[in-house]
Amino acid sequence: MLGSGSLEIAIGIVFVYLMLSLICTSIMEAISSLMNKRGKTLFEGIKNLLNDPSFTGLAQQIYSHGLVSSISQFASDPNKQNRWPSYMPSKILSSALVDILSSTGAALNPCWNLLVNERQKALAQAQGAVAATPGNAGLIAAASEAQVALADAQAMQAAATNVINQLEQAAKTANDAKGPGDFQSLGIAAKQFAVALDAGRSLAAQCPDPLENIEAAIKQRVPDGHTKDSLLLLVMKTRQETAAVKDAAGSAARRIEAFQASVDQWYNDAMDRVTGWYKRWTQIVLVAVSLFVVVGANADTIMLAKLLMHNDALRASMAGAAVQVVEAGQSAAAKSASDAAAAGLTVVRATAAKEAGEIDLPLGWLDTNGNFSNPGTIGNWVSKILGLVITIAAVSLGAPFWFDTLSKFVNLRGAGTPPGQQNKSAPQTKLSK
Repeated sequence: MLGSGSLEIAIGIVFVYLMLSLICTSIMEAISSLMNKRGKTLFEGIKNLLNDPSFTGLAQQIYSHGLVSSISQFASDPNKQNRWPSYMPSKILSSALVDILSSTGAALNPCWNLLVNERQKALAQAQGAVAATPGNAGLIAAASEAQVALADAQAMQAAATNVINQLEQAAKTANDAKGPGDFQSLGIAAKQFAVALDAGRSLAAQCPDPLENIEAAIKQRVPDGHTKDSLLLLVMKTRQETAAVKDAAGSAARRIEAFQASVDQWYNDAMDRVTGWYKRWTQIVLVAVSLFVVVGANADTIMLAKLLMHNDALRASMAGAAVQVVEAGQSAAAKSASDAAAAGLTVVRATAAKEAGEIDLPLGWLDTNGNFSNPGTIGNWVSKILGLVITIAAVSLGAPFWFDTLSKFVNLRGAGTPPGQQNKSAPQTKLSK
């Protein structure tokens, strides 16, 4: 088991690592927020998922849909440039995608042409019956009803054609835009698409099987590639899963529910990879920030270990500060009902800053007289560089890692003093878990 002094040295070093990690993480998060890196990474991930690299197709329609635009910053102010949402729940994307595909697919569904042909034949038969039996009131009424039914079918056919024209106009406006940054042109395209989408919903309500509309939209509106293949596979999977449902109304509802659930899973699997993209970016930024912060603070691990080894008062003070930080973080995490990790880290940041302010941490390039602390010899410079590199590598692991490590060391220290050793700075009570 580690001796009390050795354990306190380790606690002191980890406490410094935690302090610097908190600073670096805060800087990294500020850079990410300023750049809206989360939103941009999600944006690129959805463009990749929907095979819309130029942002003129399905991805552009998703981002202009009310369910998605409503979770974007400044969505209610048309005079401000909107900001991509940093997070998009799977239910929002799948609901928007189903709405878009079913509504636009309703206009593309060949059922309207078939319906017109059927009712034209029915009208011709009814008119033939009237001609064969002139003056028959029942046949005349049937022919009149067939005429009205044909007119309704032709109106629906005209409405479908109008929706297709509106979709083409919206697509042309989006294609003419100068990339994702042309918010004015894309805003016009979004409004045109919203009109077509609303008209398409009226058509979709007249179709008995919305999954057919979705399939029609995928086949005719989604370009060839991984997105089209994936969505058609999900449609086929949905049909297989719902084949046992016989009731027409129940079957239609169950199919849409099953298809949306498949889209949810498809989206979540893709977002796992997108999260990996963001984590790699944050790691690179964290290493770069750590380099500047550690070198600027002269946080040399080797120097720090030597100071703690020979300065009992500093070692005890830093160990005591670490205890306060761990207790505060664990207490805040235990009280949080939503996000324990975030709540604990917020309190840890505030408590660590307070405790560090009460300790004269051995950091910085100036000595007690205000002069530059020059390592002097080549050997000392090598030791200095090695110590800084160790600290940079350690800080790059992140604040959560070092808080967990510090918690383990503090709990180990609070468990008791090994036989034959006297620990004057040990806490009076054990840490609560």
